[in-house]
Amino acid sequence: IRLHQSTSRRRAVSLDTSNMLPAKRSSSMEKAQITLSIRDKATGEYVHYKHDGSRFDQPQTLKLCESAAYVVALSATGDEGIQLLSADLGGRSIELVPTEGRGASATGDWIADCVRPTKKGTRDELLLTVQIKSGDGARRTAVFPLQIKTYPAPTKRSAPNYAITSGEPLAHLQFDMAWDSSSPYSPIARTDRLRFSRMSLSALPAVASAA
Repeated sequence: IRLHQSTSRRRAVSLDTSNMLPAKRSSSMEKAQITLSIRDKATGEYVHYKHDGSRFDQPQTLKLCESAAYVVALSATGDEGIQLLSADLGGRSIELVPTEGRGASATGDWIADCVRPTKKGTRDELLLTVQIKSGDGARRTAVFPLQIKTYPAPTKRSAPNYAITSGEPLAHLQFDMAWDSSSPYSPIARTDRLRFSRMSLSALPAVASAA
């Protein structure tokens, strides 16, 4: 498992940009939308993200805690019969449990023991790999880099790190998988556009105030 760091002075090229070009208009081009959300398993709270602008490779950064347990929810929308087959985050497999009969959405536990605390002034890259079965029965795989900042795991002596919950609560993020359906044996799908959606404050669980 390799984590790549990027800094404001020097940026790592982590993905072939030719794969990020918009799909050509063609009757054989197909697309699926993948939606991801991540919650802290202990608290049920959504992970947070921050806006970094142009300082690093991506404008937004996910905040994670080293060795924390998370619940990952994934869904795939597209042509009829689409199914989620497998997923991993940082090379660690997510054991998906379908949440509806068609298999287009699922949840699974993920432990952030494949990441280490991020050095100050840098960001790390965490690869999300998703495999689906498209409506034509072919298996399609896409890999997308997520920009993250990982905080050290808390200890009994350490004070709470409130920085991990600063920023925006992430409702979900989405990206598109695109492929040429006339080439069913070409398994790698292009990935296009990563979109962050902020959780509405009205949708967040209420927190009881201390007496």
